[in-house]
Amino acid sequence: MKRGIYIAILSVVLLVVGCQQGTTQIENKVYTNTEYGFQLNYPSDWMVHESDDKGILTISFEKRPEAFVQVWAYHDSVYWPSPPTVDAFCEEIVSVWKDVREDVRILEEHNTTIDGLPAKEITFDFIYQGVSGKQTSIIFLGEIPYEICYIPVAAYDKHSDDFRLIANSFKFLDK
Repeated sequence: MKRGIYIAILSVVLLVVGCQQGTTQIENKVYTNTEYGFQLNYPSDWMVHESDDKGILTISFEKRPEAFVQVWAYHDSVYWPSPPTVDAFCEEIVSVWKDVREDVRILEEHNTTIDGLPAKEITFDFIYQGVSGKQTSIIFLGEIPYEICYIPVAAYDKHSDDFRLIANSFKFLDK
């Protein structure tokens, strides 16, 4: 009887120690864009690329080859002429998605906030160039329209926590 209890305790200790040894903590880095006045956190093992082309600032946070999160700041009013509400901007974004992808299906849509501002989160699936995909976007309005997109290449859930870290840490610098 005592031997069985000792074996059970030893098994639990070995299991806990084994799980702890396999866990690594990734430090976060801070991305700051003073021109557009915002910052956010991202995992330090992700790469960052920035481009400002055709009226859209795009910051890509990439965990190659598994996933990427993009922050889009639509600063040229030629592309997004001052949508009056998040819902109106959301309708425009969904319309664009349907223009460039096939079989767009909205799976989930709900209201949320980004840095205290009203936002809308949409998860949808689609076909793009013959390949099925799934994406989540959070759409909100600062002085200009913004979209934060999670686009996994591998399993959808694998980096969804990283997406949440990036999206939930978005802060305007002037607040």
